[in-house]
Amino acid sequence: REPVRVNPLVAWTQAEIEEYAHLGDLPYNPLYDQGYYSVGCKPCTRKVKNGEDVRAGRWDSLGRVE
Repeated sequence: REPVRVNPLVAWTQAEIEEYAHLGDLPYNPLYDQGYYSVGCKPCTRKVKNGEDVRAGRWDSLGRVE
């Protein structure tokens, strides 16, 4: 059987996500402000470069994509 993927935020803009997090008083990861937009394990994560997709920093050392 194929897994079912559910992503309720897929149609939200980044601004909508940030507003929801702020209004809900959700915890904030300060790495986001340093350019780490998708955080995984330490060896697989790097800062996202200007012009790259926000998920580009994920799986960097493993040659994987999502």
